[in-house]
Amino acid sequence: MGEALISRGAAGGGGGGALVKVTTFSGATVTCTSNGKSFTKTSTGGLVEFALGYGIWNITSVASDKSDSTKLNVDTLKIYDITLLGNMTLGISIDMSNSSPADAVTYTDDAVGYTPLAVDLDTGVCNYGSWEYTINNIIGCKPCLYKDGAVVDYLDPNDYSKFEDGSDADITSGYAGDVMVEFKKVWYKYAIDGNILTFQIANYDRSADGFVNSAFKSMDGTGTIKDYMYYGAYEGLQKDGKTRSLSGVEARGLNPDRDSYTGIRTTCIANGSSYGMEDWCKRYYILGLLMLVAKTRYIQGAIGIGHTAGNGYHNPIATGTLDQAGLFAGYQASKIKGVKAFGIENLWGNYFSWCDGIITLSSTTLGFKDCPPYNDTGDGYTSIADGYPRGFGNYLTSMVPVMDGAGITASVGQADSSIGWRDYFRVSSLAGLVARVGGNYGTGAAGAGPFYTFVIYDPSSNDDDFVGRLVSA
Repeated sequence: MGEALISRGAAGGGGGGALVKVTTFSGATVTCTSNGKSFTKTSTGGLVEFALGYGIWNITSVASDKSDSTKLNVDTLKIYDITLLGNMTLGISIDMSNSSPADAVTYTDDAVGYTPLAVDLDTGVCNYGSWEYTINNIIGCKPCLYKDGAVVDYLDPNDYSKFEDGSDADITSGYAGDVMVEFKKVWYKYAIDGNILTFQIANYDRSADGFVNSAFKSMDGTGTIKDYMYYGAYEGLQKDGKTRSLSGVEARGLNPDRDSYTGIRTTCIANGSSYGMEDWCKRYYILGLLMLVAKTRYIQGAIGIGHTAGNGYHNPIATGTLDQAGLFAGYQASKIKGVKAFGIENLWGNYFSWCDGIITLSSTTLGFKDCPPYNDTGDGYTSIADGYPRGFGNYLTSMVPVMDGAGITASVGQADSSIGWRDYFRVSSLAGLVARVGGNYGTGAAGAGPFYTFVIYDPSSNDDDFVGRLVSA
């Protein structure tokens, strides 16, 4: 990943030569020693950089309550990426019997004592609380230009039209690639014990404890675990037989041919074997992260209501309206502005979005699959008797893990929109139907949200308000 960026320059701070980037604890003292030479810096925001000469270097990172160290053999003039974080597990516990969206959630593991992330819903500006370091370095959330299954270069998170060094980036034409958000592999798990639902992430292998990497499975049908996965920064544009993730697409211009669920999956895959349409597994990894950093089930109240103005407004907004808004942005009073979370625009509101990997199998069961190949019949999907009432739908109050803890689905709902997740969830009693997620500009704030789901559509259904989002791994 790093070697492609050498030409963009190296920060000094050592014996000259290779650039060594150390991701570590925020505020830690980092020391590099070799053959009598020693260089020390204090990390800012979890990252510190050294220019080191040839040799074997002992690199240590010491914070107030933890430390880590490693040896590095510098034998080539290139960029070395070193991570010194120790072992961390960050989690939440949700008491689903508690009707309060926020009070029901408590931090667990190494997140105890953390301050949640929250957006000022008047200004749209994010306060990261205790989470900026984790988002940048453990979750590894980085917007980038992405082409032919590889990173071209990383974008300025506060202005996607620029690369990190300030030079211009082409994020509109498609010739330079798609605008995607990179996520670094972690181990994670949803679990349930009675009324207690938990979500945890770890930066080290906890597979022996039931943690999974399923969101990082490749899209090529092999199920290979990748080091990174990539999420479309925007709702997908249908262009030249492919789904693209580009800024500046005019309202109503994303799906001009009214392509269907099946059609949009096909146009996502048309980008290459490592591409696909947004799926339940990857989406619910992101939604778990949202509950973790915001410490609430009511994500809209912490990050923004999104473009959910209701039927008085009949136009979605163009992609890229939040390119200069940072990784998180949103509003409450204005329901005609978008929302941004982990660098991704409009995960809810604006357009309905098709979601792969979930299908109705019968009047009482849903089918789930955590990676391609997907299909329109549920063949090869795992059957779950979720217990959620079929019919018109309700607001979510309880959820259960699926896919060996890689995701969750609804199990209880009720008519009151002021408690629980505050997202509307509807499942048909008919078999072979697929899902749209997020709600759209006309849904209204009471129902749209990150967990909003309608599993009621034939795969051949089409509408110009239905889009798909590009993903890759």
